[in-house]
Amino acid sequence: MFEPSKSDQTFCSIKCCYASRKGIRSQWLVGMWDPRPVPCAECGAEVLTRGTVVVCSACKPKREREQWQRKNRRRRAAKRGAPSEPYSLTEIAARDGYRCQLCRRKVNMSLKVPNRMAPTIDHVIPIFRGGDDTRANVQLAHFGCNSAKRDRGGQQLALIG
Repeated sequence: MFEPSKSDQTFCSIKCCYASRKGIRSQWLVGMWDPRPVPCAECGAEVLTRGTVVVCSACKPKREREQWQRKNRRRRAAKRGAPSEPYSLTEIAARDGYRCQLCRRKVNMSLKVPNRMAPTIDHVIPIFRGGDDTRANVQLAHFGCNSAKRDRGGQQLALIG
């Protein structure tokens, strides 16, 4: 029989304490990690998931690339003290009617850089020149058009709130 040596002692040893917690934890987790079907956040396809991330394996590389690009843009803007707000390539493309704002031709969203016709985000006034990383200062551009523009800027900003 267990006799506590201290007033707040519940278990006879650390080993018994861990064993008890393991039992409670395993009862709590029962059914929690069973895969359940949920729709993919990008394409709507059904995905079996155990956690909160609900992107199918086909959409995962695209989402990771966008997250990496977003993080990079925020980091560059923060380095220069420029204001920044979250946005995605698809959001800007939809806003701009899927047209390159430099040459006014249609942009194929399925192409990837380094294809010259791939979609990219162009800063109207480059962050390097004092522009900010907000929706009002970005536009959709082909990779080739954006590369040819380089760090020149100064066109009129669109009045987008």
